[in-house]
Amino acid sequence: MICCLNPNCQKPLNPDTHKFCQQCGTPLVPLLHKHYKIIELLETRNWGATYLAVDTDQLNVHCIVKQLALQVLGTDPQAVQLFQAAAKHLQTLSHHPQIPDLLAYFQEGDYLYLVQQWIEGQSLLDQLHQGAFREAQIRKLLLDVLPVLEMVHGQGLVHQDLKPENILQDLEGRYILTDLGIAQFLRSAPSLYTPPEQRQQEPATPGGDLYRLGVTCVHLLTQVSPSNLAQVPGHFWSQGWHQQVSPALSPGLQAILDRLLAVDPSQRYQSAQEVLADLAHLSHLGHLPRRRPSWFNSLQDSQKIWVGTAIAFLTLGGLAGLAYVLTTRTPSSLSPSASTAERTAAFIRRGDAKYNRQDYQAALADYTAAIRLSPDNLLAHVGRGNAHYGLKNYPTALQDYQQALRLEPNNAYALNGRGNSKFAQKDYEGAIADYNQAIQSDPRFALAFVNRGNVKAALQETNAAIEDYSQAIRLNPQYEPAYVSRGIAKAAINNYPGAINDYDQALRINPQNAETLNSRGVARFKLGDPSNAITDFTEAIRLNPKSPFPYCNRGEAKLKLKDAEGAIADCTETIRLDPQSSFAYSARGKAKHSIKRYQAAIDDYTQALQINAGWGNSDSPADTYYNRGSAKRELQDNLGAIEDLQKAADLFQQEGNIQRLQATRTLLQNLQ
Repeated sequence: MICCLNPNCQKPLNPDTHKFCQQCGTPLVPLLHKHYKIIELLETRNWGATYLAVDTDQLNVHCIVKQLALQVLGTDPQAVQLFQAAAKHLQTLSHHPQIPDLLAYFQEGDYLYLVQQWIEGQSLLDQLHQGAFREAQIRKLLLDVLPVLEMVHGQGLVHQDLKPENILQDLEGRYILTDLGIAQFLRSAPSLYTPPEQRQQEPATPGGDLYRLGVTCVHLLTQVSPSNLAQVPGHFWSQGWHQQVSPALSPGLQAILDRLLAVDPSQRYQSAQEVLADLAHLSHLGHLPRRRPSWFNSLQDSQKIWVGTAIAFLTLGGLAGLAYVLTTRTPSSLSPSASTAERTAAFIRRGDAKYNRQDYQAALADYTAAIRLSPDNLLAHVGRGNAHYGLKNYPTALQDYQQALRLEPNNAYALNGRGNSKFAQKDYEGAIADYNQAIQSDPRFALAFVNRGNVKAALQETNAAIEDYSQAIRLNPQYEPAYVSRGIAKAAINNYPGAINDYDQALRINPQNAETLNSRGVARFKLGDPSNAITDFTEAIRLNPKSPFPYCNRGEAKLKLKDAEGAIADCTETIRLDPQSSFAYSARGKAKHSIKRYQAAIDDYTQALQINAGWGNSDSPADTYYNRGSAKRELQDNLGAIEDLQKAADLFQQEGNIQRLQATRTLLQNLQ
């Protein structure tokens, strides 16, 4: 069938053999722009229509075609040129995983066209028909969408049309912003999603997008449209919406929504980052469960791969930068008449050399010898604390840093070390207090900013962590750990282009860092570039062939390129290096599954579910149950398939992954 391009046509579908629409008589266009075949009308609006199409030049890949009538652009003779310039700007945002790629833009006849990536999923307006959203869902929505808005606003763009029908949740559970920037071309009447100032013809601002997001949240919470919530003509969003929410929101989230909905723009949030900061503060004060940052978390779909670097560069800082002068002689080269101070300094120097070689046990002996000679030597206690930390003797390290701080209460290096020891023992508040004090003692202490950022990342205060890493970079633009940590944090909020930029900077400083190469490969994979991801993983393996991470990541990338045997080989190598990697078993199972080796796939899925521990627990058990159930179905083991799929459905429901839950329930219905 072929679809008529008259947006007002009531029955647009026609047989391929027709040259004119059988309903309205409009000439049919077999291939728009010579290679887009329009197959379905999805929706019409006052500005035009949205169609589903296939690209005949790209193996009939589905895409979305948005048709804008020239008349909606107004009478400006430069309107088309402005449209093209704006579309080109929008194209710079392509490859962000939460913004559909803009594939093409062109003019044909009396219409302008935008061709975008097709993403399967469900709009929030559709989800709203299934019931009002709960507070946890609104928090997830805000935490998912705000980083995207922060990036968009940073590019000088404003969405201008945020509302439930323009936010899509894909099959992986991510929220996707659709129709980005289209409103700037249109002469649409304002809606109740429109901020008050813009109704008075003031320019669109990032604060206006935040207002629209607030209205969207209230609509989702109440299941009542903005037009029905507006109680007084000419007034925008009275306080009455609170009474429409059941159960009641926490005071913290209610305050955030009230500020998003402020009528006076000056009283509203001015940036997405401000909202994220308040959400992070709310999570911390509200004593929500402290989870690891998302790069530690179980991945929630069968395509995701993990990052090998955890909280990167939890650096002790050693003794570099401390103002003291040591003799170059070793303890054994000193004469019997050497002073106690000289002998102490020699032991510390030799301990430093051993510490820098990561020979922590030998360094510990030298620092201890220095302390026996000079019990009040600050440097010896800090050095021995560092050595204990390197040996993971965190409580003992803490004692040494405490002793150093009794000698000099504001020593930044001792405070930093004590903060590290507290962090390692999950005393996050105590660690941040120590880093704060270290920064107060030395405001240019970049290391303390990075380590404080690491704690904030562990508390999922990701944007606050990024600010700490950025401050470290401002203090020292050549500080590799800050770039790596900031890249990991950006990846955690799906800002993969920003993560790659940071990894590029880190690799410019240190091209031999295998962990950074692995992390950049992950970001490239997430942006749909498996070929370059494989290049990074391969180089990471060359630099560190004993690390299991890049092998399994490379295996996932190979599977994406349909190289199932290559994926199986890489996952098998991961298992050889780390037999407890449930992720590798799950990934190998998917590779075997793809080539119809169903029983072998089931065996790997089963092994993954049995391990379910350690860093290898990176593939969601829900997905593994789903995959195993699918494989059992292929082998006609319907009872086993139903059992696994029911477990997957229960877990998807617990995760709030509505799309995967619905897909699983559909498969279950087909089996029962």
